[in-house]
Formats: sequence, structure tokens, C-alpha cells
Amino acid sequence: MKQTFLSSGCLKEHDVSQLTDWFPPFELRDREQLQEMGHEEMASIGTHWREFLPDLFNVDFDPSLFKIDFTVKNRTEQSAYHFLRGMFGEDTVGNIELPKAYSPNFILRFYKACPRWLREVYKNNETTYKERWLFTETEHFKKMVHAVSARLGFMHPLSTDEMVAMYDECRYEAAWWPQRKSAWCSAFSHYDFEVMEYHQDLKYYYEDSFGHPLNPKTACQTLNDIRKLFQLTVQKDGEVKPRGVFYFAHDKTVFKVMASLGLFRPPQHLRHDNFEDMRNRVWRTSFISPFSANLAFVLYKCESEYKVALFFQGEPVPVGEVCQGTVCAWEELQHWLKENHLSCDLNALCMLKDEL
Repeated sequence: MKQTFLSSGCLKEHDVSQLTDWFPPFELRDREQLQEMGHEEMASIGTHWREFLPDLFNVDFDPSLFKIDFTVKNRTEQSAYHFLRGMFGEDTVGNIELPKAYSPNFILRFYKACPRWLREVYKNNETTYKERWLFTETEHFKKMVHAVSARLGFMHPLSTDEMVAMYDECRYEAAWWPQRKSAWCSAFSHYDFEVMEYHQDLKYYYEDSFGHPLNPKTACQTLNDIRKLFQLTVQKDGEVKPRGVFYFAHDKTVFKVMASLGLFRPPQHLRHDNFEDMRNRVWRTSFISPFSANLAFVLYKCESEYKVALFFQGEPVPVGEVCQGTVCAWEELQHWLKENHLSCDLNALCMLKDEL
């Protein structure tokens, strides 16, 4: 590999040196764990919301005022801990007793408890991953593979798995250590990154979002949970606890909730043959599913009327396809949620057809 870089590649000397000296920076114990950068990102999110809504969160932590939930995965518990550290401070968080995670969790990890989704979507190679595979046969993908292979000095085209491995290494290192450039990122041009991103988007679009009609439906219980909480708050005219409900889950959860609200819906499906048409798409994983991606529903009391705002990454966004603006009358949102999710029955929805 080293000789290949030095003899026939097109990389700069500094990049060659970085690649030849490179060694895997991750250890097995790092797998599926929240890293240092993630600790600080989650803390900054907690700080942001305390400063953005001081009337709600500039108080001492009280378990009756704040509900916390996360999945059985350690990284979600760590996310909760560091979020609370940012919101309530280093001294307080050490005294907070976090709840025990449970499984199955039908609010935060509903897809894992859905046999129909596992069979029809997640494990269905013929349909779910068809567009992604077809994209590897297009000229766009082949051109990218040829360019990256030549840039690294290989006389033969690298495999798709090798391309994905380099792309993943580049983006993980860039996320963990943003102050320095990953050696593997030098293998890709801006165009190459676009192609690899689209290849990745085709996977998640069909596995977790608008690409399959079952995906948005599986999030119905999560949205019902939000509706019930707000409904109770409105009925009690704000005199109800908790002040905040904080859930820490996974990208698959966020993807499906966003899809159920119609957030970032593209004008046409992502396909293997419309890469050029979709280069300015709103549905792209780099934007809508970064590490620490977060959605926040905020209930406001405006004189005698309640309204709801939806925030993505701390910025206001339209409340899905329900309301035109970034603030929605609670009555309007409640009507939409009831109409679309009140009859949510995950057992019936997730039952395999041969079990009916």
C-alpha cells in the first residue's frame, strides 16, 4: 500500500505521509460508544436549551419536573448524562439518578420490536437496497471509483466495500477530531464526496424514511406520546408536570419521526438514476442526521391560546406538513395527530402477514 501511494498516486507529499503513517485510531472498546466530542456536543445542546427557555430550565433539577428516557444502548445513557450536565451544571449532574433503561422500548426503539419492519424493510435486500446497488453501476459511481483509485495510485478500481470503508473512516475521524484533517479524506474530491453521500443516502432513505411506506407509520406511538403530554398540559392549563421530557435514542428513531411529520420530504424519491436532479436535495444524511441530531417540540401559551413550535438542531422548522409556518396552533396540530396517529396499534401494524 505504501509503495503504491509513493510510486503512482496523485496525492500531495503531506497526504502520502499521513496515509503511510496512518494506523487505526479506534479501539474495539470505542465501538458504539459516545466519544469526547459527543460529550461536549450533548452538553452544548443542554446549555442551549437552558439559555433559550430560561423560564422553564433555570431551576434546580427535580425528577418530578423533568422526565428522562433512553434506550439500553450505553451511548444514549451517556448522551442523557452530558445533556443534563450542560443544562444543570457539573455539580448537579453527579447527583442525578438516571432511570433504568428497558427493552423493548416502543417509544424510542419501536422498529426493533416490529417484526414486519425487520422482514419487509431492514432485511429485504431485494427492495430496500436495490437503488443503492443500482447506483454503483452508474457512470457517476464508476467515475468516482476510478478517480479515487487513481488518486491513491491503484492500477485497478477499488471495490465498493473499500470505498465505503475509506469514506466512513474519513467522516468518523472528521467528526471526532474536527480540528485536524483525516488522512483518508484526502482521497476524495468534492464531487467524490457528493457521490459517496448519495450512495449512503440511498440506504437510509429506503431503510428508515420516505422510501418505504411502513417507515413513517412505525413512529406513531412516539407522536402519540407527544400528543398526550401536550394535551394533558393544555387541559391543566400549564399546571402539570413535567416541565421537560428528554428522550435520547438513535438515528433510525429520528429519521422515522421526521418522515411521519413529512419533514424534509423531497419532491421525488431518491433513485439510482436521478443523482444530478437531486444534488441540491433537502433530504441528505449529512444535514438531517449528523451526530447529536435533535428534534424539539415546544408548547407555548400565548394569552389564551396554545401553540407549538418544532426545532431541528436548535433552529425552527415548519411543523412537518401540518402547518405552513414554524409555529402551529395546538388545536390544529392536535387534530392532525389524532387523525393520523390516534389509532396507532403497533401490534397490528408490525404483525407479519403470514401470522394474520
